[in-house]
Amino acid sequence: MHQLKIEMSKASLTTYGVTHAVVDAASAATVMSAAFLGVDAAALAFLILLYDVIAFAFQAPIGLLCDRFKLPKRVALAGIILTGLAVFLLQYNPVAAICLVGLGNALFHVGAGSAVLQAYKGKASGPGLFVAPGAIGLALGTIIGKTGLISPIPFGLALAICAFFVLRTPNIENAKRKARMFLDIKPFYSMLFLLLLSVAIRAFLGFAIAMPWKSDAALMWALVLSIAAGKALGGIVADRFGWMKTSVASLVVSAPLLAFASTSPAAGIIGFLLFNMTMPITLVALFKLMPGLPGFSFGLACLGLIIGSLVAFSGTLAGLGSSAFYALCTLASAGALTVALKTLKE
Repeated sequence: MHQLKIEMSKASLTTYGVTHAVVDAASAATVMSAAFLGVDAAALAFLILLYDVIAFAFQAPIGLLCDRFKLPKRVALAGIILTGLAVFLLQYNPVAAICLVGLGNALFHVGAGSAVLQAYKGKASGPGLFVAPGAIGLALGTIIGKTGLISPIPFGLALAICAFFVLRTPNIENAKRKARMFLDIKPFYSMLFLLLLSVAIRAFLGFAIAMPWKSDAALMWALVLSIAAGKALGGIVADRFGWMKTSVASLVVSAPLLAFASTSPAAGIIGFLLFNMTMPITLVALFKLMPGLPGFSFGLACLGLIIGSLVAFSGTLAGLGSSAFYALCTLASAGALTVALKTLKE
């Protein structure tokens, strides 16, 4: 019986991971192909920002609702359906389609993320393997969207197949967990701030660090695969050798590679692999801090991502964009995560 449960968890994780890639690909393709519907560059930039805000910032409130009603699989299915509808709506109303695909993306991430966090009960390996395919789907969808107006049929079919397999996954929401009164934990807000700070810094550096070699298609895909591999390996390594050791080692080693040698493809690719190894650790640490709120925990992590991304895009810290500054940011992310994990007592 125990072996059967393990196999079911792996099957569910595979389903959610593949669906993650498909949903992100459909979302990115929908947004980027809006340029072929007469949307000018300024309007497209606004629509991309609108999508990012809806897809990421909305996850926290959606997560609270998902946790309240304990319906992660249904929330994930709703996200897949809305994403599919957005693909078909694009050619008729681009703005409505982008809003809809942002909402669908948020719903899927929260629902699926909540299910995976609960199924793996505080282990980082499962969540890491779930989030990793998203980077690949996002890159593929962006490329498809830039080639012209997307055909809704292939994406609709792929999403329908994903919905079918998600529907067949176990009802993780039936496994109720008792939440401790996390607000009674004295350093709760400090730990929450440090974890979100670490996430935001990672997002900021991901967009701020210059990598001119990304214009080469092969090198760009090598970077995408290294980011996905970092997220997948990070959880596995952390569960094997410890969250603290993995976080400190990966961030400290990545700091000089990203800050002082990112113009080198090899250094940049290895650096971002190491840098992204902390992603599943921070995600599961948030869930460990709020064990009764998996959806909200996942949503808060994504809120940290959008905050860091917006800081990078706004150019607020552009004047500080030196190699030394990027190295300090990486070490600050390591320090914030280390203090939080030490307090949390993994």
